[in-house]
Amino acid sequence: MKNSSQLALAILLILSVSCSNEDAKPDCDGTLSIVVNSTTPSTACNPANGSITVSATGGSAPFQFSLNGGTKQSSGTFSALAGGEYTITVFDANNCEDEIENIEVGDDTTLDLTATPSADSECLTNNGTITLSGSGGAGPYTYKIDGGAFSTQTNYSNLEPDTYNATVKDANGCEVTKAVTVQRANTNISFAGIIKPI
Repeated sequence: MKNSSQLALAILLILSVSCSNEDAKPDCDGTLSIVVNSTTPSTACNPANGSITVSATGGSAPFQFSLNGGTKQSSGTFSALAGGEYTITVFDANNCEDEIENIEVGDDTTLDLTATPSADSECLTNNGTITLSGSGGAGPYTYKIDGGAFSTQTNYSNLEPDTYNATVKDANGCEVTKAVTVQRANTNISFAGIIKPI
């Protein structure tokens, strides 16, 4: 009977110690929160140069941060980002976590395209033109019309009346595309005025 009592006492002590250790383990109290302090838009496409800076409140320091589920880091600043949406997660010393989704980094490139068309004024041939000029971004620029290859050519001739997709690309690989329409001009040829008398 004495041995049984000693065994029961030992079990109670083990359970008591086990519960005490569990109770002593820090848990997530819901106070950990992540805050976006600032975002900087990307002003270049390749390489990207946007950034996001976040910080943590509540929880238990030290904190670590992860961008889109990637490697954790102690800094809350993520740089060299292209324009787009990102998710950042914060982890505290107890491995509690909080995250913010859809943090937007803007694409603030200044690249622009001016496309100047001239109408097709020929009846049997095509003489429409489009002249392209890039600005902003980072020169030098290259251009293309529709599915053509990029080149330094800025003037495209012998075009029929239609709508074309004109694109400029800068030295960073940024691109801007605009639709430009070549109109049909008055050819001064009419059935009543010229063809019928002949």
